[in-house]
Amino acid sequence: MKSKSITSFLTAILAITSLVMVLQVATPVAVFASPTTWYVSPNSPTGHSGGSCAHPGFNAISAAITAASPGDTINVCTGTYYEQVIISKSLTLRGVPYPHLTSAAPIIQAPATMTPDTVYSTYFDIVEITGPITASFSGFTVIGPVSTAQVGCNTGNYGIGIFVQTGAIATITDNVIAHIREQPAVQCAAYGVGILVGREAVSTTGTATISGNKIYDYQKGGIVVDNTGSTATITGNTITGWTLAFQAANSIQIAQNGIQISNGALATVESNTVSSNLCPLGGTCGSDLLPTVGTQATGILLYESRSSTVVRNNAVSGNDVGIYVYDQGSPPTAVTLNTLSNNRYAGIAFFDGTYTASSNAIVGPGIVGIAAVADIANTVVTLSGDTYSGALTYHIEAIAGPGYTAAVV
Repeated sequence: MKSKSITSFLTAILAITSLVMVLQVATPVAVFASPTTWYVSPNSPTGHSGGSCAHPGFNAISAAITAASPGDTINVCTGTYYEQVIISKSLTLRGVPYPHLTSAAPIIQAPATMTPDTVYSTYFDIVEITGPITASFSGFTVIGPVSTAQVGCNTGNYGIGIFVQTGAIATITDNVIAHIREQPAVQCAAYGVGILVGREAVSTTGTATISGNKIYDYQKGGIVVDNTGSTATITGNTITGWTLAFQAANSIQIAQNGIQISNGALATVESNTVSSNLCPLGGTCGSDLLPTVGTQATGILLYESRSSTVVRNNAVSGNDVGIYVYDQGSPPTAVTLNTLSNNRYAGIAFFDGTYTASSNAIVGPGIVGIAAVADIANTVVTLSGDTYSGALTYHIEAIAGPGYTAAVV
């Protein structure tokens, strides 16, 4: 009897175990779709498998974005795409082959008639990165000009190459961004920015990593990071403004800025090459550093940026002012190790506040190496380890407006 009881007990256990195993096998398992890689080519018919540039799924970038799911990759093949691109999903957009920065890069060309930004109707963007997303955009050529009939002084509208807004997080690498201006170029200082991250005027913010891009022939700014809450890491870019001859030939006078961090934005600006931001003398532009007398174009402009903004190891040459810092309240913690050469009015100009600078190399020709300027507040600049060479009228100069003091220590 005892043996039979044990046998019955073991049989019951095996039956229960088998039932558990059956239940485990029968439990449904969630299956998630793997990210998809899409291909786009402008000169090929659609409807293919989408697995290569020879057999793409789409001939327009916007169509691929519409079909894609968050997390997908869109490979954009060599060719010209006459469209505005709106990225409102977490996607990777990549030029093929990548990286290249050559004529093989796919071109996104501003169409002759543009559509306003989906959120901000006075902005006309070639590429819009918008919403609570994380997107990557690499290996493209983004070019204007933007329509003079839609963008410019007489319209109140803005032309933008790439606009990162409404909380979007973007990685923008190894692109060429050019001709973000009206055609022909006209006297209109506020319009035409290569890359814009956030904007105080419309209460929007963005976050961006911007590296390895070539930006030139912009009307007002190469890279602008604006508004409290906007942040950026800006490294290894080459940014080139207009020549004086170009402005003279077009009868214009615009104080361009290669890189601008402003209105509470925070950034690290490191290892960039910024040149040829110049403004012809006369009218609104002048050689006197006091803004009441005239304004200057700048390689790198910090205008009321966050206190932990860093400007380090940049090569800034051939501008009116190499680095221009205006803050009053919370100056940047580091302006250091930059090389500033052939900036015709000042290598570095600090305005209206208390600042420090260290280990910058100032190379002439130019009027002044480092200037402390008091326009509407007292200014004190503390220097350490900066060097001066070449034909500079002054290595260091303090300039004060009526009722204020300026000092360099």
